[in-house]
Amino acid sequence: MQASATPSLASNATSQTPKNILLGVTGGIAAYKSAYLVRRLKDAGFAVRVVMTAGAQAFVTPLTFQALSGEPVHT
Repeated sequence: MQASATPSLASNATSQTPKNILLGVTGGIAAYKSAYLVRRLKDAGFAVRVVMTAGAQAFVTPLTFQALSGEPVHT
């Protein structure tokens, strides 16, 4: 069986150094999927910060990302 080329989200849980992720969210329907991504990354032990464009705020509020990431959202 061949190993996957994409690292698993769970791989950070065993890592010694915490991984920081900066997620940029732009306007579009995919902004909704970004909220799910933030939740999954946090569950896997990553530190996530979010930056949003004005267009993204038309789809998802910054408060949603703040609640999911536990960090302030930059707009």
